[in-house]
Amino acid sequence: AKMARFDLIGAGVLLAPDESGRLAVNSPPMEGSSAQKQGLHKGELVTEINGRSTKGMTAFDVIEMVMPDTSKTMTMKLQDAATQEARVVQLDRATAEVRDPVSYKLLDKTGYIRLAEFNALGPQKVRDAVADLEAQGAERYIMDLRMNPGGTFQTALGIAGTFVPERTAVFVVDGKGERTEFKTSGKPLTSDPLIILADRGSASASEVLAGALQDNCRAVLVGDRTFGKGLIQGVFGLESGGGVALTVARYETPSGRDINKVGIAPDIKANLLPVFVGVSDVGEDTWDEAVRLEAAKVATSKLCE
Repeated sequence: AKMARFDLIGAGVLLAPDESGRLAVNSPPMEGSSAQKQGLHKGELVTEINGRSTKGMTAFDVIEMVMPDTSKTMTMKLQDAATQEARVVQLDRATAEVRDPVSYKLLDKTGYIRLAEFNALGPQKVRDAVADLEAQGAERYIMDLRMNPGGTFQTALGIAGTFVPERTAVFVVDGKGERTEFKTSGKPLTSDPLIILADRGSASASEVLAGALQDNCRAVLVGDRTFGKGLIQGVFGLESGGGVALTVARYETPSGRDINKVGIAPDIKANLLPVFVGVSDVGEDTWDEAVRLEAAKVATSKLCE
């Protein structure tokens, strides 16, 4: 399997806690990456990132710390698990290669935001879009997640935080049935009415975001039932430089719904217009359809009544 799509910090290395809970290099560095050039090897402990201790950190914590940082380089303090010998390396990051997943425009005081995938740039790009649309006078929003297959879990939490204060976004349930709560991150930029457009192609992180906003009474879900991919896969590195993805847990929405193979039902069932690749072809008919459904007129305070 190609490993690059799982590298969320852009340095060519995958990190995960070892059997003792210490953050470690999870697989051999990717071919030609900065991590490979610096000689990182599987099993090496990562004790600091950018001068900050990683004690008690999970891979999710590292992603949340590093993703908003657009620096071209990062530092890691490494420790050999056997000899305890420590060293500090500087790694070049290649996050500039990640494509911008967001396109948007203003339609009759409605901010239309199309999110194509959930990658490392997603949270900041959505925040930038909302900030710009607010400045242009947006009074309501449509976020289009149709045919969005998902992406990174942490991106969904960051985007949810653009619209709701710190709330439960999702529960992760492991094979033993133990539940871990994850909350939204970031500060809300708007309290204006919000519609989520979804369909059978909206999966994984799209469902995490839709479920978080729907269960927190923040958005009206319009369209079709979502795909129903509610399993979490862990990536385990192989000596060959490849990897294997195994199911390690599942998602539950804030209200406790298991979405796997079931999906999330829309608040308003609708046969929507074909999905748009970008926003250049989005016309007034997109908003007219939403208005016809009256979804945008639903007061957020009454969504859960």
